[in-house]
Order: sequence, then structure tokens, then C-alpha cells
Amino acid sequence: VTLPPGFSPSIILSCVGLSGLTALLGIQKKAEIDRTRPQTFVVSGAAGSCGSLAGQ
Repeated sequence: VTLPPGFSPSIILSCVGLSGLTALLGIQKKAEIDRTRPQTFVVSGAAGSCGSLAGQ
């Protein structure tokens, strides 16, 4: 996903509230996923709000 100039992922995901920011933090900090290269990861709680956003 290409972000508009001047927008960070945290600003974009703030519209989905705390669930979106929690999903972002989990992906970037805990799973250490780098969005500059394709990677595969498993979201074990994908039925909940944070997990479904992380999976998307």
C-alpha cells in the first residue's frame, strides 16, 4: 500500500481507533514485519477486531 505524502501508518489507522493502532503496533514491533518487502505471518486471533485488522 502506498501512503499519501506526509501520512504515517499510525495516522491512517487512527480512523479505526485503538484496534487499528494495536494491530499496527503488533505487526511492526512484536512481529517485526517490514512493509518494504513481502512477508507471510500468522494471526492466531483473526476473528477479533485487532486480529482482523492485522490480517488485512
